[in-house]
Amino acid sequence: MTFDHEAQQEALALDREAREAEALAYLNAHPEENGRPQQPNQDTTPDFGFVSMAEHSAKDCRQDYLIGGWLAAGQPCIVAAPHKAMKTSVAMDLAISLATRSKFLGRFPVSHRVPTLFMSAESGEATIQETYRRVAVAKGCSATQINDCHLSFKAPQLANQIHIATICDFIIAKDIGVVIIDPAYLCMSGIGDRASNLFVVGEQLRPLSELCAETGVTPILLHHTSRGSHSFDPPELSDIAWSGFPEWSRQWILLNRRERFDPDRPGEHRLWITAGGSAGHSQGWALEITEGRQDDDAGRRWEIELQSMGAARFEAASEAERQRQEAAELKAEAQLTGDCEAIVEALRSRPDGETKSEIRNAARINS
Repeated sequence: MTFDHEAQQEALALDREAREAEALAYLNAHPEENGRPQQPNQDTTPDFGFVSMAEHSAKDCRQDYLIGGWLAAGQPCIVAAPHKAMKTSVAMDLAISLATRSKFLGRFPVSHRVPTLFMSAESGEATIQETYRRVAVAKGCSATQINDCHLSFKAPQLANQIHIATICDFIIAKDIGVVIIDPAYLCMSGIGDRASNLFVVGEQLRPLSELCAETGVTPILLHHTSRGSHSFDPPELSDIAWSGFPEWSRQWILLNRRERFDPDRPGEHRLWITAGGSAGHSQGWALEITEGRQDDDAGRRWEIELQSMGAARFEAASEAERQRQEAAELKAEAQLTGDCEAIVEALRSRPDGETKSEIRNAARINS
């Protein structure tokens, strides 16, 4: 039998091409296994929903609000604040206000009752329970009576389709109108040092936008700001940490401290709170929250006081001026006391008396 080298090479080449074609077909069908994006079906004509301005202008596209001036319906929202600046507690006030149709922060009316899901994976069940009980009492009800505010103590992974599908099913089953997720960073595991990449963060947040579009729910993410602890100015959208979040959010509620935290008064919080959105709402307030201490006779509580930013600034300026005057008076009093002691000491060392100039020089004071 004669060995045909060329025929063998041709057969090997055909076999290799067949295997490569089979592998390519598999990878195209399973893009997740090699990181390649799945190719769209070229035979499907995309529906871009082209419409003339005249036709579109006949539609009713008015923006509905769940809380006028604070929360537009169906638009992604960010609640952001520095570390330990009451964002979870304020978000709980928001959740209970929506679920019970009570006033947000004791002042701002809710348009209608909105079943709400609050997912918190950072504070812990005991802290969350203690918080919602105090907030409920402040709103004149008991937490045992609130059936439309649902809780979860696990953080969903936004990039996990099963997690999003599970939340979607719960939204439909319970007619949820608002989903609050606390905190954002626990929902984006694996992002690592790519948090500054707008495209990476945007891709992580996209499932929430799709959930919003599919169900009409209003998603609210709790996140932190990057502003330094030395700053006590009203917060701005640009203070939100990481790329992508300011771009993703269509509305925001931001908090910041008005003064340095006083450990001697742990239950008192003086804050700025601002709200805004692409729908056109914008406002800002000085917010004071009194929680009390564990050892208070009345226990811990939830007391809210609001005033305009202008009034708060005037009050702060007046207080600063009062403190400056008080400091100047104390300094003058201390100087007078010191001068008197110096004069007495100078006289004590001169029992037979001395001229005024000599006493002045000995006491080292001015005339």
